[in-house]
Amino acid sequence: MIKPLNTEERRFAAENHELVFAFLREKELPVSLYYDVVIFGYLKAVQKYCVRKKKSRYRFSTIAWKWMESELSKYTKYLTRPKRCAPVVSFDEEIDSISGLCWGDIVSIPDSMMLDFETELLLHALACELPPREMRIIRMKADGRQMNEIAKAEHMTYRAINELLAGAYPTIIRVLCG
Repeated sequence: MIKPLNTEERRFAAENHELVFAFLREKELPVSLYYDVVIFGYLKAVQKYCVRKKKSRYRFSTIAWKWMESELSKYTKYLTRPKRCAPVVSFDEEIDSISGLCWGDIVSIPDSMMLDFETELLLHALACELPPREMRIIRMKADGRQMNEIAKAEHMTYRAINELLAGAYPTIIRVLCG
């Protein structure tokens, strides 16, 4: 963890700052992309060197170089982690040239189980809002029954069923649209 530099460390860092650019030139790294990466290694080296200046048997440039290499190595590992190197696939890209299927076709194919589940959830929400008779008629319509079947099962005329459904539409719209 790097902490703010004291006056002596700031002065020492400014005097030797050219080492950062020498490092980037040596490694053939663009300053605009890598300066922010290696500068933290350089600043850590400044702090370590200033604390142990008298005990150090290495020159500052050697210590700074090692710390900058360490930071560069960490950054390279960070960039090459599998989660940052995932392949990018377009939904318009063909999966198979024979079938002509694209990824978008596969992803957007409706799942019948999920559609059935969503229908049941909506019907459950409607059941909380509508009377039982209206719900029976709506369930029969959702199941694909014909009007004559519904009329026979409920002992109603087509007109009465249509009026009942027309009265339920505002509730249906409110439940569907939230």
